[in-house]
Amino acid sequence: MACLNKMRKRWMATLFLLLSTCRVSQAQEIFAVPMRDRVKLTTKVWYSESKDLRKPVVLSRAYNASVAGQSRFNAAGYHCAGQATRCGGGVDGSRFMYDAQDGYDCIDWISKQPWCDGNVVMYGKSYWGKTQLLAAMEQHPTLKAIVPQNMGIGSWKSGYRCYGAVALAMTAHGRAGNRCPYRKFDPSLLARTYDKMVRLISTIFW
Repeated sequence: MACLNKMRKRWMATLFLLLSTCRVSQAQEIFAVPMRDRVKLTTKVWYSESKDLRKPVVLSRAYNASVAGQSRFNAAGYHCAGQATRCGGGVDGSRFMYDAQDGYDCIDWISKQPWCDGNVVMYGKSYWGKTQLLAAMEQHPTLKAIVPQNMGIGSWKSGYRCYGAVALAMTAHGRAGNRCPYRKFDPSLLARTYDKMVRLISTIFW
């Protein structure tokens, strides 16, 4: 009997947790947010409970319009916004070039929405972390905090380049693929990129 009561309590706790999660509406809206040069970036917003409530916003910017831990942030009372950066994360060579100004423009757009209470934080790791650091340099007054993870401040010293030289470990795999929506993906690009880099390194060191 005691075992049955314990199981019943566990089921009730699980049911309560599920109902609590369901109570927090996670309705989505997708926007084409204009940047200062009129380029529009896909931005997805998840609302906590209701879009009619003004709340702080957790923002993430990278390859796609997503936010890691979005459901948990919504449950904690935060709206979430995920924005896809230019050309699938700048695989056309533009990565990091526009992320500072685009980050500022995105924050500025969010700050003017009726569901934002004037407080924006940024969250994420790797490229999601780098876009935070670049946006923070623009000093938008609405950006209150950043939580960058697994990414250094200096792209010149570390990352895809090491003091200017291409980092083989970071480049000769999936990131070298051409995922730009305006171009067709070439499966042989990875192999060709790797071979070229190996030949280049050989001429430098041997």
